[in-house]
This record gives sequence, structure tokens and C-alpha cells, in this order.
Amino acid sequence: MQFGIFQTVLTASILLAPFFVTSKLKNAKLGNILTKSYIIIALLVTSLALSTTPLFLNIGSNNLVPYFYIMIIVFICVLIVGVSNIIVITLFQKIVPLEYMSRVSTVLGLMVTIAIPVRQMIFGFLYDSINTSLVIVINGGIILFGVLYHYKNLKTIENEPESDQLEEIQEESLA
Repeated sequence: MQFGIFQTVLTASILLAPFFVTSKLKNAKLGNILTKSYIIIALLVTSLALSTTPLFLNIGSNNLVPYFYIMIIVFICVLIVGVSNIIVITLFQKIVPLEYMSRVSTVLGLMVTIAIPVRQMIFGFLYDSINTSLVIVINGGIILFGVLYHYKNLKTIENEPESDQLEEIQEESLA
């Protein structure tokens, strides 16, 4: 029952995400929104480590406190990821030339598909080898490192790239 409720909450957050993409996003720099949202996600994922500590696990006899804590954090994360995905898809459609869109989309989908089992193997090994809280903190750290590594590139993303920027981005994507 708890798993079903959890899945329902996740689905609700995915469905609510487009409603948060309002006219306010049209006036904001998309790069700023992406940067802030990924930093928030990294911090939220890192905060999930608290749910595996004895402090949370010893509250009550039925572990509902960690369950609701995880559900709230994951709801917020998925909501933010939904908004970020909408922005990324919009940028993808603006940047990639129409004649290359199917190829780029296929390669991107393939990379994501390959990354999923690799991630599961690595983190499965880590969960078996070290403390669960530490693995969750490592996961949040990887997200934060990725954002900080690409910080300059993310900050330069505008809502409407100028034609010179668009040509430069397209040439880089084809190379």
C-alpha cells in the first residue's frame, strides 16, 4: 500500500510540473532556472540521507516518519525535474536543426538507456559496500559537481539564442 501511495505521489508531481512553467519562465533566463533547480535537487537528494539515520528510524514503531519525509522530498525533486525537463526539451528543439533532430534524439535516448543499468550497478555495489547515508550523499555530490562543472555554460543559456549564438551552438553540436 505504501508503495502504491508513493507511486501516486510521484505521478501527481510529474503531472503538476507543467503548471509551474508559467509566463514567469518566459521572462527569466532559462540557464538561471536550470542552474538553481539542479542545485536544489542536489541539496534535496543529499538531505535524503537523513532518512536512513537512527534519528529518523527510531521515531515511532512503524517507520512512517522516514516514509513521509522521503515522499515529500521526492515529490519536490520530481516536480523540479519535471520543470527542468520541459526547459531542456524546449532548448533541444530550438538548438538542434530539424534535419538532425531525430539522430540527436536517438543518440541522447541511447545514452540515457545505457546510463540507467550502469548507474544501478555502480550504486548497487556502493549500497552493498558502504553506509546507505554516504551513498545518498555521494549521489547528491555528483549532481552538485555536474552543475558546478557546467555552471558557466548553464548561465549563458538565454530564452531566445541570438542567430550568431544559435549557429555557434549548432556547429558545436554537429562536431
